[in-house]
Amino acid sequence: MHTNTAVMRSLAIIVIIAFTAWTITGRLHQLKINPCCVKVSTAKVKEPIIGYTLQRENLPCIRAVV
Repeated sequence: MHTNTAVMRSLAIIVIIAFTAWTITGRLHQLKINPCCVKVSTAKVKEPIIGYTLQRENLPCIRAVV
C-alpha cells in the first residue's frame, strides 16, 4: 500500500512539473520580441539624435536606421 501512495505522489509531481513547463513555454512564445525592426514609422523625431545604427534587410527584419 505504501508503494501505491509513493507512485501516486510521484505521478502527481510529474504532472505538475509538466503542466508548469508547458504553461511557461506557451507564454514565452506569445511574448517573443523581435530583435530587429520589422516595420518603419514616419513620425517626426522630437528628441536630439545622439547615435544611430544601420540595420540591413534580413527577413523578417527590414532595412532601417535605428
